[in-house]
Amino acid sequence: MKEIQDFFTQRLEAVKSDFLKDLDAFTPDQQSSSPGGSARTPLDLAYEVAFVNNRMAARIRGDEVGPFPQGWMKAPEGYAAKAREEFAASMDAIISAWSSLPPNELLRPIQLPTEVTHPLDLMYLVCYHTGYHDGQLNYLQSFYGDEKIHW
Repeated sequence: MKEIQDFFTQRLEAVKSDFLKDLDAFTPDQQSSSPGGSARTPLDLAYEVAFVNNRMAARIRGDEVGPFPQGWMKAPEGYAAKAREEFAASMDAIISAWSSLPPNELLRPIQLPTEVTHPLDLMYLVCYHTGYHDGQLNYLQSFYGDEKIHW
């Protein structure tokens, strides 16, 4: 189980790095712009990913998280000044919670509102969710003529 834990720690570090590089590739104006007026902004995506990461870290630690907000998450006013740091801190929180978990608890049951999961499944979700939204960042970059792979 320690090998699985190490594998996911490496994956978490990789998706953190990739997401940050793609977020940094936007200009400040692009970070808060919505192509077409209804698309989510890069800041909205960073905000949601940080929010979900912090919830997953809390679940692994055994903390209560409360209900999940409904609808598309929007970055709060002034988020641009702290988006990078909050995203990085959320990844650090999940990596810390995951890394400090005893290997024999990777499959420990965690009760969700409608199902039971476990820390290993949450790590898969964090990697998948962060990578999914990083792909959205890449797509938004293409709207601005940026076809580079930043990582």
